[in-house]
Amino acid sequence: ALLPIQQAFRRQREFVADAAHELRTPLTVLRAATDLLQQRRAEPLAAHGDLLDDVRAEIAHLERLTGDLLALARSDLETVELAVADVDLRALLADAVRRATPLAGERGIALAYAGDDEPLVIEADPDRLHQVAMIVLDNAIKYTPTGGRITVAAGRRGGVAVATIRDTGEGISAEHLPRLFDRFYRADHARSRAHRGTGLGLAIAQSLIHAHGGQIAVTSSAGDGTTVRIQLPIGGSGGSIVNRAVRRPWRIAGGPAPE
Repeated sequence: ALLPIQQAFRRQREFVADAAHELRTPLTVLRAATDLLQQRRAEPLAAHGDLLDDVRAEIAHLERLTGDLLALARSDLETVELAVADVDLRALLADAVRRATPLAGERGIALAYAGDDEPLVIEADPDRLHQVAMIVLDNAIKYTPTGGRITVAAGRRGGVAVATIRDTGEGISAEHLPRLFDRFYRADHARSRAHRGTGLGLAIAQSLIHAHGGQIAVTSSAGDGTTVRIQLPIGGSGGSIVNRAVRRPWRIAGGPAPE
């Protein structure tokens, strides 16, 4: 009976330790940069543009990290507020692809929406779902080599809407798959440091999908690309857009709680 409580305390300790570790690096860089500026304060700022760039970059990194930590802290309350509307999932994904295409193009990656134009309406928070789509696309772009391809599609399977994001990237070894949604977990720490990731994106994506009563899963193998599959219940009135704040109970570890 005590085992779940012990596991919760252990996860909490790990989370605090990981958060402190992630905060330490940018703070160390900021301290070093400002110390150098202090030593050279008599010199014009224009002579130290590189140090100022470092400071701005680390502040941006801290902003992303603290925003992610805040999102997960709110999720730990096991409630989430959604601005629910009737959302065309296909149109939302197509828009996410459009926005991510310039980033993919910079890396020489082909990014395309392969679905049809028939509306696929679900009841959801469009901003939250767009956030999930961008998290998954960002990961796919980061870990797909030049010349690779990312394909996004959506379809209906019974009473469920299914979105898939497939890439031809590096893939993920089987031993890492069970922990991909753990906070701060990285399958390749060196690679993640190079991309300045926080290791929180997929944890946030999972929490938001669970808040909608859905599921998210990753299938992959090393050297053979990765597929992210998101399942969401189909709903909505089919009429005009509604915009209302609702609270739905949910749990990260065990998935959506019963309504």
